Amino acid sequence: MKKIVALLMALLLLGGSGLAEAPATFAELTGLDQAQQRLDNGEHFVRAYYTGGEGWGINEFETTDPEEILRLWNALGQIEMVGETDIFVTDWYPMIAFYYEDGTAFAVCFDGTNLDLGSAGMYTLKNDGAFWDETAGLLEKYRGEPVEIEDRD
Repeated sequence: MKKIVALLMALLLLGGSGLAEAPATFAELTGLDQAQQRLDNGEHFVRAYYTGGEGWGINEFETTDPEEILRLWNALGQIEMVGETDIFVTDWYPMIAFYYEDGTAFAVCFDGTNLDLGSAGMYTLKNDGAFWDETAGLLEKYRGEPVEIEDRD
């Protein structure tokens, strides 16, 4: 009888650990999952804007090319979170924003290559190489072309 009770207790403990909430994903923390839902419901991005966030205006681009927007979106969607960090970069604050037809935007901010959620924390990432490669290629393509910054509110 003691063995049966011990076995039942072990099963309850193991089953109970499955009830713990899974850590949030990159898509959940950034809202990418909700942005994808809007796309799945027929909305479209009409432009994407990227800045390195240095404040000098030379490391930024804007594209309205649907293929470039899709490549950026797909690369962003590959990113996964590794864990929280307290390491901050001091002079590189990249940001990517995707704009829907109605003018609203979905944006993700980084601190270096870490996800920056402001007061909600900083997170190290993996599978982000394609995103950084894509932004680097588009920065090179659009280098020298001024980006007209509209009222983004």
